[in-house]
Amino acid sequence: MGKNMRENWLIGDLHIHSKYSRACSKDLNIENLVKWARIKGVDLLGTGDFTHPKWLEEIKSKLKEENGIYWYEDSRSRFPFILSSEISLIYTKNGKGRRVHLVYLAPSVGVVEKINAWLDSKGRRDYDGRPIFGISCRDFAAKMEEIDERIEVIPAHCLLPDSFIHLDREIKKIKDIKEGDLVFTHNNQFKRVKEVLTRDYKGKIYRIRPWYFSDGLKTTPEHPFYVIKSYKNCKSTKGLCKPLCSVNKTCKKKYYLNYKLEWIIAEKIEKGDFLVYPRFNGEEDFDSLDITKFVKNYKLFNRDFVLPKNSRNNRNYVNRTIKVNSDFCKLLGYFLSEGYVSGKGAIGFSFHKKEKEYIEEVIKIIYDIFGVSEYKIDSRRENQADIIFFSGILNEFFSNFYCENVKRAWSKSLPNEFLYLKKDKIAEILRCWWRGDLGYSVSRQLINQMKLICIKLGIIPSILIHKSEDYNRRGKHFVDGREIISERDLYQISNLSFFEEDYCMLNEKCFKRNINKINRKHGWIDKNYIYLPVRKIEIEDYSGEVYNLEVEGDNSYVSEFACVHNCWTPHFGVFGSGSGFDSLKEAFEDKTHLIHAIETGISADPEMCWKINYNIFEER
Repeated sequence: MGKNMRENWLIGDLHIHSKYSRACSKDLNIENLVKWARIKGVDLLGTGDFTHPKWLEEIKSKLKEENGIYWYEDSRSRFPFILSSEISLIYTKNGKGRRVHLVYLAPSVGVVEKINAWLDSKGRRDYDGRPIFGISCRDFAAKMEEIDERIEVIPAHCLLPDSFIHLDREIKKIKDIKEGDLVFTHNNQFKRVKEVLTRDYKGKIYRIRPWYFSDGLKTTPEHPFYVIKSYKNCKSTKGLCKPLCSVNKTCKKKYYLNYKLEWIIAEKIEKGDFLVYPRFNGEEDFDSLDITKFVKNYKLFNRDFVLPKNSRNNRNYVNRTIKVNSDFCKLLGYFLSEGYVSGKGAIGFSFHKKEKEYIEEVIKIIYDIFGVSEYKIDSRRENQADIIFFSGILNEFFSNFYCENVKRAWSKSLPNEFLYLKKDKIAEILRCWWRGDLGYSVSRQLINQMKLICIKLGIIPSILIHKSEDYNRRGKHFVDGREIISERDLYQISNLSFFEEDYCMLNEKCFKRNINKINRKHGWIDKNYIYLPVRKIEIEDYSGEVYNLEVEGDNSYVSEFACVHNCWTPHFGVFGSGSGFDSLKEAFEDKTHLIHAIETGISADPEMCWKINYNIFEER
């Protein structure tokens, strides 16, 4: 840029935050703003955050006003500021959640104090430099015009590392997710991760704990959850209004008929609001499978049978085509609870000696499905009977039922394709897994899969996590003279609330102690979602990295126990994907003529910005 051209330019940064804004440095003061503006060649700054009481006091004490410009003076020279701030507006319009960030400029401190007095009548402004209010864009712009016509309004524009997220084939910690991974979204579909975002954060985090999913989710205050704001003063139930309350037939108010699904930030969620969680409704059933798609070390025998590649005789053959029926699904359930693969080219199932019915059922299914008749029962351990099938093909096939190379109980997992079988089939997987493990597992992956199966079947499971350190802290534990030290957390489905067909589980002995025996249930369920009332909200301090995902299309993702939205900057500009608006006219209505500029956001895509039709300012 030539010298003469530079003299005709004024480079300004009007969207500034102070040390009182969330996730901003404590060193972000007037002096440092001026220092770095001079280094970077910025000629004019906005003050930012004039809604915050303490920051406004600093503005008053350190800046001197001359003709609407506020000057900072030091030994070097003077530096100009104009009064600016940002506000987050979250509200519902025409049945749709809206979230927009607005930057606005004020001509004087006197006008700022009028703005702040009005905001004080609407809520708090002292907890953050960018406070949140439930005011519409149109009403905010109208009020600014009423206070002073010179006010300029400019439309502007996470999870902890160990939070687990549902992908198409597994669950992963959010810190381990990569660009291109497919994550499940609030719209019951898988979408591609466009970007993994991370930043350092120091401040409060919120742990939202719903009924059923008691571990909940830890998040920064501004992260949006998929939520229904509930009516909490129902006289009939003396509590929350919900569709399945026990006195529903006599209830005249039925407030729940007006409930709406919304994206609500964590700090605005209250005890009794309902977290909304998708049901993973996809179904891709199949009646048979070719076992050669699951094994590699094989050779064909008469085309219809499979042998281990190194087999010297034809006695160890296995059926090539496997029927995927209810018996096969029972076997999957038994393997996930009691099965194991041996390093000697075999598989086994460990049952109690009294469980003769289950032992006989496994032997019969292995023969009917795979054609394997040779087995051995090892009863050397007290009260334990191991059924062992010596088959290299079965060993390799069932090795697919682990999510790690180490074939241990903590890595047990159901291959993804079996999660999408018909409901009557996955019900058998759940039933026979429960017969063996009674709802317990040391595999986090498996317990999440059983959670998804339950939800698909219309069952809301209550999930507990027993931490290994808590178990070891309670003293020494012995079994048959051996000290037992827990190395892994134990996961438990402690209770089952049936909302739809029970698949004869209600009458089965192994389920009886875990079935919700009262008619009153905390949440409810419909075709696409389950609804879980918030039981507890905990706030704690945190310092470290936080993560977020940019997801194509839906801009949401499903964690273990909550459904959350992307919360990155460009999405809450007026044209951002999270704002809820497609035009200035839709956002500001009859006050659109007051809008003379738009902020894109520091992380906005330039190519996206270039596509905006700038005639929008002429078509108002």
